[in-house]
Amino acid sequence: MNSLNNSKLIFSSIFFSSLPVLVFMEPETLFIIFLPFIYNILIILNKIRPPKKKTLLSLTFFFTFILAINFKELFSRDAGVPLLIVMSLLKILEMKNLRDELVACFLSFFILLSMILFSTSFFTTIYMFLSAIYTISVMGFINSPDKIFFKSIKKSLSVSLTAILFAFILFFFFPRIQNSLWGKHSNTKNVSGFAQTISPGSISSLAKNDEVAFKVKFEDKVSLHGNYFRGIVFNTFDGISWHPDKPPIKAPTNYNNLNSKKAFIILYPTYSKYLISPDYPLNFPEKGIYLTENATLYSWFFKINDKKIYEVEFTNNNPNYPKPGKKHLKLPNGYNQKAIELGSNWLSLTPDKRIEQGLKYFKKNNFVYTLNPPKYGKNYIDEFLFKEKKGFCEHFASSFAFLMRAAKVPSRITGGYLGGEQNSIAGFTNVRQSDAHAWCEVWLENKGWIRIDPTIESEPDRLERNTDQIFSSDFGRKNQFFKLTKSILNVFDAINFFWDQKIMGYNFSLQNKFFEFLGLKNQNFFKKSILFIIIVFISSILILYLINLKAKYAIKKVEELILFEKFQNKIKNKALLKKNNEGYFEYLKRIENSDLKNLESIKAFILYFIEERYLGSKNKKNIKKMRDYLKKIKF
Repeated sequence: MNSLNNSKLIFSSIFFSSLPVLVFMEPETLFIIFLPFIYNILIILNKIRPPKKKTLLSLTFFFTFILAINFKELFSRDAGVPLLIVMSLLKILEMKNLRDELVACFLSFFILLSMILFSTSFFTTIYMFLSAIYTISVMGFINSPDKIFFKSIKKSLSVSLTAILFAFILFFFFPRIQNSLWGKHSNTKNVSGFAQTISPGSISSLAKNDEVAFKVKFEDKVSLHGNYFRGIVFNTFDGISWHPDKPPIKAPTNYNNLNSKKAFIILYPTYSKYLISPDYPLNFPEKGIYLTENATLYSWFFKINDKKIYEVEFTNNNPNYPKPGKKHLKLPNGYNQKAIELGSNWLSLTPDKRIEQGLKYFKKNNFVYTLNPPKYGKNYIDEFLFKEKKGFCEHFASSFAFLMRAAKVPSRITGGYLGGEQNSIAGFTNVRQSDAHAWCEVWLENKGWIRIDPTIESEPDRLERNTDQIFSSDFGRKNQFFKLTKSILNVFDAINFFWDQKIMGYNFSLQNKFFEFLGLKNQNFFKKSILFIIIVFISSILILYLINLKAKYAIKKVEELILFEKFQNKIKNKALLKKNNEGYFEYLKRIENSDLKNLESIKAFILYFIEERYLGSKNKKNIKKMRDYLKKIKF
């Protein structure tokens, strides 16, 4: 009976630990994982017999093989976590002793830890904490003689609170490093709204993706509408696609600006080396990231495969660097001759008038901004400008940049995002993949690189409204369910943002601000180390004192249990042992009806045990009498 109850609890522990991870699994992976779950449930319900050793070994090889085939590897996050869950469930089927049960419980902790490879949100952390408490309670229960689960929960809370105290201290003294915890990133495709090249369909194909690309909160209030977020600059055109510099050239120095502003950004995985910044960044936020001469942020070594949290300083002023080169005027031979002729017609005008003429052409020729542009051929710029006149932002930006180069005005394309949806509760902006956008930048002497967005000439609302608002029917946001749940989701989103900003984004910069808040300015490493040792020492003394204080009362609580366990060990007839579902008075009646000797001593012993254990007498004389009667009881 004990073994079965332990198996049920351990199974429930693994189930609760696995539950949040399963949300991130693909359907075929879920099906593979559910098979051992169902198998365990059938065994617990006595519908089938537990497997023999050979069968269990076969199941181990089978599931390993199936997962390896499904993912074409085992040493990755997406394959490794399902394998861990499956092996944990199979471990339950081979449990024979206490050691096996504890090993199975420990596997629950590993499954819980794997959750941080998928999500580090506030609600995920709370769930992990509660699930860990439950697993500790299960471990306490299978180790305890009295088998009282509520008591095990109390003990696990005590252990967990002590651990949280030390974790809290370590957290503030040793900020987390924002690097991947997994050697290889998952096989997930690039979900960045701006692609690594710009060509027809490269952005419009992603425009219906409603996932959040990043969250941004400005230090000062900034107008939500018309916010451009810079990602990649494309300088080279091969006739079909626009390409960035590889690698982008580093800016000669950080640029100070009197009109600089700050923004806090939570960037979700892009699987590229480019980071997002509002308008024009002025410096790089941390080591390993540099400011390019194209006013973009670029990671030296690593792609953004995990959530990235950083603060960036930026300006709205046009950059006057770098000076344009041949690449900003170069056009490929044999492409779009009509567009070249149109741009050449403006050569007699001044550069700013040429730009004006280009914008007028888009404004007066009834171009259509659409999520579903037609398929274009080799000379897609000619087809777009003179025939179809239907396209998404990449069509407008590519065509305008081409026209400007034909008119001998240096130009380039910038990929990034435009707009966003504000969370009024926490004051940040959600920018979604559907807000991905491309625009042009042209060079004017004494003015630098000026942003020109030809899409706005065709769809002026794009500056004030997001893509999902313009094409609301394509996004299905008119339904009542969305409207009813939006305010609730905003609250959850605000809590998660605060968690990411203050906890997950806690770094050495925030640590210094925290110490300044405490009145501890200019703390060097030596002073921080001394302060850390002092706090840990005081906390340890306090915890030891509380443990000793509790131990004084705990001895009284458990001494009668120890004596009762010794009494049980004396009974040779196993049928006369107390059952888990049996009350002590019921047990006493059963003993009285038995043929045991020393019945009077046994009866007195049990009655004193009940009085001490449940009537709250806490009388030392009762414990002494129990010892005396226990000596008299002989079988």
